[in-house]
Amino acid sequence: MKADVVLNLDPYVTSAKNGLDAKSKDDIYKPYYDTNTFPQFGNQLLSFPFTKSLFLQYTNDDILKEIGKSAPKTWDEFEATAKAAGKTGADGKPTRYGWAVTINASNFNGWVLSRGGQLMSADQKTVAWDQQPAIDAVTMMKRMIDNGSAYVPKGFDYQTDFGIAKVAFVQESSTGRPFFVSSFKQPINWSLTNIPQKDAAKPATVQYGANVAIFKSTPEKQLASWLFVKWFADAAQTAEWAVKSSYMPVRKSAADTDTLKNSWKTDVQGKQAFDQIGTSVPEPNVRGQQDIRTVIEDMLNAVVAGKVTDIPAAVKAAGVKANQILKDNQ
Repeated sequence: MKADVVLNLDPYVTSAKNGLDAKSKDDIYKPYYDTNTFPQFGNQLLSFPFTKSLFLQYTNDDILKEIGKSAPKTWDEFEATAKAAGKTGADGKPTRYGWAVTINASNFNGWVLSRGGQLMSADQKTVAWDQQPAIDAVTMMKRMIDNGSAYVPKGFDYQTDFGIAKVAFVQESSTGRPFFVSSFKQPINWSLTNIPQKDAAKPATVQYGANVAIFKSTPEKQLASWLFVKWFADAAQTAEWAVKSSYMPVRKSAADTDTLKNSWKTDVQGKQAFDQIGTSVPEPNVRGQQDIRTVIEDMLNAVVAGKVTDIPAAVKAAGVKANQILKDNQ
């Protein structure tokens, strides 16, 4: 936008000849639209939904069956179940954990949303995640790591650990499904659910993924680009893309295609993920957000490393840093 090269897609979407009619607009999930509408640029539609995924919970159902527990729906249930899933060896060291904690800003955002929190203030000028929901989430994470019911894996080790039943729960992107499956040494029973919630009746998780933008060029190239984006987002194409990439389809009606129906016969967890799309909330799309992600991750890593003695103060301090970044980028 600074270089004046990004095309505003609103005139193309609303075009009577080449745009999307009301039914078609409604067929695309609203959160997908929301993340492509930019408040700092007059709420213009500057990009279009492309690769979408959700922050969900991978559950080893065999472990739950072994310990006689059902899938936890609230954070309190999750903490208790994760603790019950743990095992220790003769030396007293854990041989099985409840939760493999992956550290990144998107996961943190999902925890905040699931606890009833918000990510940004209404005017988009300050963060809203530096409140009690975040403090509760980070405190629980540290408590579980300290008592041995959770651990922080290296790299993508959590995929293999999940497959060999070293851990009962992993919270990660729905797009990871094929990577988890490919790491299984032998078949296991597993499921993909929403992450635990403060209020299971009002579920929320974070939505992420890339979007596609069109650059300014000639009227003919711009129209051709839009027509391709529009075509690629049609049910048939987005269904095929979803199957081959493991991302979520852009359209609700993709669920009616034989492509997805046939795929879900074997990719049961893909259907489980699809059913959670309506609970997803997009991440902030304000200037400075990339730098804010680093602030969040630095805070989480400091907590995990034992460098933080006061978690509420650490969360608040991260919020102060984030707000300064937002101020500098107004």
